[in-house]
Amino acid sequence: MKAYRFVHLNVHSHYSIMDGCASIKELVDAAIKNGMPGMAVTDNGGMFGIMEFFDYVSRVNIEIQNFGKKPFKPIIGCELYVAKPDSKDQKNLHKDSNGCHLTVLAKNLTGYKNLIKIVSNSWTENSTMDPLTNRMDLEKYHEGLIVLSGNVDSEVFTEIVNDDMAGLDETIQWYKQTFSDDYYLELQRNVGCDEKNNMPSDLMLEQQKVNAVLIQKAKENGIKVVATNDVHYLLPKHLEAHIILQCNAAGKTIDEFSTRRTNDTRWLRSRKEMRKLFEDVPEAVASTMEIFDKVEFYDIHHVPVVPSIDIPDGYGDDKKVKEYNYLEHLSFSKANQIYGDVLSIEVAERLKFELQIIKERGTSGYFLFLQDVVNTAQSELGVWFGPGRGRNAGSLVCYCLGITKIDPLKYGLSFERLICSEDPMPLDIEFDVDYEGRERIVEWLQQKYGIEHCAHVVSFWKYDTASPFWRNTVLYHKICALGVDAFGFTVSNEPISNLVPLSVYCYKDSRGNDVALRCVQYEISRMTSSGLLNIDFYWRDELSQMRDICKLIKTRKDMNFNIEKIPVDDEKTMQLFQTAQTDMLLYDEITMKKFLQDFQLTCFGDLTILTTLFSKFRLESIDFITDLIKHKKSPKTIKYIIPCMERYLHETYGYIVYWEQILLLSRLIAGFTRSESALLIDSIKNRKCDVLSVMKSKFIEGGMKFGNRKKVLEKVWHELETVRALSKPHVVCYTWMFYQMAYLKANYPEEYNLVVGKKDIY
Repeated sequence: MKAYRFVHLNVHSHYSIMDGCASIKELVDAAIKNGMPGMAVTDNGGMFGIMEFFDYVSRVNIEIQNFGKKPFKPIIGCELYVAKPDSKDQKNLHKDSNGCHLTVLAKNLTGYKNLIKIVSNSWTENSTMDPLTNRMDLEKYHEGLIVLSGNVDSEVFTEIVNDDMAGLDETIQWYKQTFSDDYYLELQRNVGCDEKNNMPSDLMLEQQKVNAVLIQKAKENGIKVVATNDVHYLLPKHLEAHIILQCNAAGKTIDEFSTRRTNDTRWLRSRKEMRKLFEDVPEAVASTMEIFDKVEFYDIHHVPVVPSIDIPDGYGDDKKVKEYNYLEHLSFSKANQIYGDVLSIEVAERLKFELQIIKERGTSGYFLFLQDVVNTAQSELGVWFGPGRGRNAGSLVCYCLGITKIDPLKYGLSFERLICSEDPMPLDIEFDVDYEGRERIVEWLQQKYGIEHCAHVVSFWKYDTASPFWRNTVLYHKICALGVDAFGFTVSNEPISNLVPLSVYCYKDSRGNDVALRCVQYEISRMTSSGLLNIDFYWRDELSQMRDICKLIKTRKDMNFNIEKIPVDDEKTMQLFQTAQTDMLLYDEITMKKFLQDFQLTCFGDLTILTTLFSKFRLESIDFITDLIKHKKSPKTIKYIIPCMERYLHETYGYIVYWEQILLLSRLIAGFTRSESALLIDSIKNRKCDVLSVMKSKFIEGGMKFGNRKKVLEKVWHELETVRALSKPHVVCYTWMFYQMAYLKANYPEEYNLVVGKKDIY
């Protein structure tokens, strides 16, 4: 078995956009199944899939090690495009957009950081549309890198095919001098015979010639050769899908598309196949394991990096202590402005609880940064913010600091959802802003922290249900194009390229101008692992409309009008909802209007219930809403499985509507701790069956200690784990924004119609 030891060191996933056909998961699973101890991912010109690669292998290794086996080693790499020697020192890379391919691997954390720098610079420091690096950067950031000479588009391959032996010698000597024993000459045999003529194809003959020369040059220069297969798809049968990808990329049909690789064999060959393929050059296979042994196990995750803000003197010298003391001061002083000089026990205890958690997690700087962004954007940039979004709305600290506008105590919103994750801090930040607001905030952040400290976030277009043709093919849900997330943005306390690779997304704006956005190469779901904040600025037409309506009201009727001070139980607004006069509002569908009339809401809480049902379940919950209406009209018909459940379900007429109700019920019925109840919600949401199985036993056991019967507890558990719910803080904020619009429609119809009806206000 030892004779077949081999690892693939040149592998392309579907993050090699329109060139790779396999997902990260498919490649890793196949390598592990074949008994390989590790694998490299070397996508074209970028590292877009590296964090997914590392995270997936980390999860798999937990299972592997539980069986007493050695962990699978993720080898991080990239296929770079290197400018030809005649342009490498001239800074005229725009004349040389087709660089030579070079396989580069990071053997340790230093190498990973250096590879990030090289890749980032290849995108951001040249004027081409494609990533292009040069020898200057390779030399500057050479430490910790292993270099393989590359594929058929490499510098050495081209020089040998063109009989440029002088150029070949110069290339080999430069790389050997720069990378020493970490430079290898790459041998590939991944092209078959020409099937039509049953003869070696031109590319096959070229590879044979190149390999012979490289083996000879390796001996002459004391360099080792290494065998790779330049993997682009998983199985031989996937070649057709790979060709289709290339056709799509070129905008041609299969008949129109000519390629030298119709007899391509670049699948993820087994160890045995690779050994047989290079049985005449066994040292090339052995080199893969030499490189494997050189590569260290290292962690590319990073602790959270939060941009610093200026803090006045007098709050301490240590950074963490200073941030916490200042946050504590701001929180209580702002609370006094809101609730009065003498705080109630409820307010004081809630603030102390939240601040203690914040202190334990060392996340004071996070909240101070949020306050700085929101306060500056509102007071200096004129940005309109929504009342809040996501889990932050459950924090009293956020409310006191002005980050959110909904009092969590008034609406029974919990802080636990904000801290339920295993991460040291909630790194996802979500804001609703008016349409122009996002651009203003982004410009301000770039000016304050510097362009090197800021970046947008990439997104990926995939073949999915939008294209039914792909559903039953190997390309289904595979990446087909690079994009930019419409809302995501990140800011760091240090240059972004110190932490993650950067790319550039180019497009034309509405005026036809060329725009180039610096983007983090990891998509939003991978931002937390990298230690970067992800700030989502969702622009909303409603906020832009609200802004313009309020301006009209102040100009025409009341200079002191403040939309944040409107009553929550306004009679005209309630009547508007009861009569379903909701044209140009959230609830403008016929079915929704019918339920509004039947429900006859009498308070803001009723509106949040309907918002939850309409936004989450839509017409799927017709029967559910019908039952809810019956319960509202006849409260005596409500039956609770356990009587004490009424405490948290009475506001929703006996039904579980919010995740927070599960959180509270688990404590009430089974004595769950705050962390256990938060974990329960996370497990239900993400269908973590193994965790739920353990928690069910704990729930039953805890409930029985409180005097509840096992059969009854099992019934309650079934209701908890199968419920479809939403986050109450998010729903309350979402509903309040539309309540504000309804208030304007009900009380200032003329101004409302002038703006929302798109009539000429002049």
